[in-house]
Amino acid sequence: MEADKLTALAAALEYVEQNLTSEFSQEKCARYACCSLSGLQKLFRSVFRRSVGDYVARRRLTAAARELQQTDRTALDIACLLYTSPSP
Repeated sequence: MEADKLTALAAALEYVEQNLTSEFSQEKCARYACCSLSGLQKLFRSVFRRSVGDYVARRRLTAAARELQQTDRTALDIACLLYTSPSP
């Protein structure tokens, strides 16, 4: 993979992690990664074999599962924390 694509992917993943508990915008993620929205979508499809939206949803589920295992929070509390805004 080309260095610029790796840089864009690293930036996009950083944006995803920073915004797991807030409203997520694919357009803002693409800008953060210094690439076009279509470029970001193609990059995620080629690397993860899934869409940006699907990747974010799965990361949120993983984060929720970790919260359930490692804290005393209820599933409802975690759901409110991670899903207060519309899905990507």
